[in-house]
Amino acid sequence: MKTLGVSITQNRLSALLLERTLFASRRLFSCDVSCREPFGGPDDVGNLAEEIRKGTGGKDLPTVVLALPASWTYLRQV
Repeated sequence: MKTLGVSITQNRLSALLLERTLFASRRLFSCDVSCREPFGGPDDVGNLAEEIRKGTGGKDLPTVVLALPASWTYLRQV
């Protein structure tokens, strides 16, 4: 099973593609993209997507696990 993890920080977007079996796991690909604005904008996300496509050879991507900054991980009343 393959899993794609994406991490968002104030100045960087990162991706990590793992392949897991019953007995082991291995890293297939990883990349980082510097953000032009805090926590990234549309262009930064597009650059990360392009790097992921290059690194995976354009194959179908697996389910994504998203890591958000701590300040985004609580619920706010609207």
